[in-house]
Amino acid sequence: MKNFSSISTYLSSYSDFHQHNFKIGYISFIPFFWCRTSLTDCTGPEANLLQLLSTKLNFQYTLVNFEDAPSGAGKWKTLVNAVHNKTLDWGIGGISLSPERSSLTDLSRVIHSEAYTILYHCPVSETWNSWKQVFKPFSFLLWACIGFAFIGIIFLLKYLPDTTKPSTVKNVEVLVRGLFEQPLRRLPFNAMGKRLVFIGWLYTCIILITAYKSKVVSMMIDSQYEEFESIQELLYHGYTFQVSNQDWSVLKENWEASAKLDKSFYEILKKTSSNQSTCDAVDKMLKNKVAYIDETSTMLYQVSLCPSFIIQEPSSQLCLIDKQVSPSYHIWPMQIGAAYRHRFSYVIENLHSAGILSFWYNSVLEKLRIKTSSNRQAKSTSGLTLTTMTSSLFILGFGLGVSVVLFVFELIYYYSDTISNYCKKYSF
Repeated sequence: MKNFSSISTYLSSYSDFHQHNFKIGYISFIPFFWCRTSLTDCTGPEANLLQLLSTKLNFQYTLVNFEDAPSGAGKWKTLVNAVHNKTLDWGIGGISLSPERSSLTDLSRVIHSEAYTILYHCPVSETWNSWKQVFKPFSFLLWACIGFAFIGIIFLLKYLPDTTKPSTVKNVEVLVRGLFEQPLRRLPFNAMGKRLVFIGWLYTCIILITAYKSKVVSMMIDSQYEEFESIQELLYHGYTFQVSNQDWSVLKENWEASAKLDKSFYEILKKTSSNQSTCDAVDKMLKNKVAYIDETSTMLYQVSLCPSFIIQEPSSQLCLIDKQVSPSYHIWPMQIGAAYRHRFSYVIENLHSAGILSFWYNSVLEKLRIKTSSNRQAKSTSGLTLTTMTSSLFILGFGLGVSVVLFVFELIYYYSDTISNYCKKYSF
């Protein structure tokens, strides 16, 4: 007979339930747990874990479907209450950790970590305002430094001693040619000091031009959309928020706790609705200033199956805020005081240590990444629009305008004598 130092050690070592039949409630949570045609044909990482525990610990189970549970109180909340009332032994299917659930049930170890993120329809930049992108590659401070450096070098070229005395206009021309990569037939300087100053300016211009060109190219690809960085920024720009109509109690609890430190979450809660399905929320999002919030993996899977997403292929117009809105930790809620919780948690911890749980979840998530990467490729290969080309067209138009003005002045200068004689001839 084995000797155990404590009851928890005994419970953790218990490894045979002698074909006991557990009653388990579930809600489909694609891609992590769902049943296809029958309750014996379930798949996903949580299904793999349940089957492994059943085999290793020698127990049977009966699955109870909570898909049709009243959604008003939240399907997952209804399932957790059933476990609390001992109608079920435990529940599975993407159930997230929360203070309320931990008070009603005993929780297993964390099975998987997720995060809530935000999907929204990116607003297109206004074309008339896109000419400002000409100056966006560099910050205002950098433009100011370039301007001061330009003026300072002109003074150096003017007052440094030299055998030649080029005019200020000639010095400006030399520096401007360097900025626009225009070659010089010969330098109008003989002194070594002036030549070194110009070489330093030319080297700086090469670096600045290279950086400017690369930044402009990247802006031409992505700058047609205004992207936001946080949920507070979406709130400031007049967005409302849509969450799953199944259950958002965990997210609501987190926001209510965050509102004690950040008052903006009170406004976010007021502008959040949970009255539509995922696909209806996507339709609303594509036509209005609405942001959809859900767990990242579930969002990527469910949104890609919506008819409006498949038919319209709006993936290039959708933006995802990477900054986490709220964390989410998947657990299994079990009856309070259930002895099997210790053994289950012990096995889950060992599976985490061996990397088996990570492998199951990463295998599922990899398929989602393949879908989203193909969408990003379609976005990157889409044709350039007028909005993206506005900055380049502005520079072209500005250059042509200056050229036309100079051409007119040159014509007037070239024919100045003829024009003067003509005016004298017909003057009164």
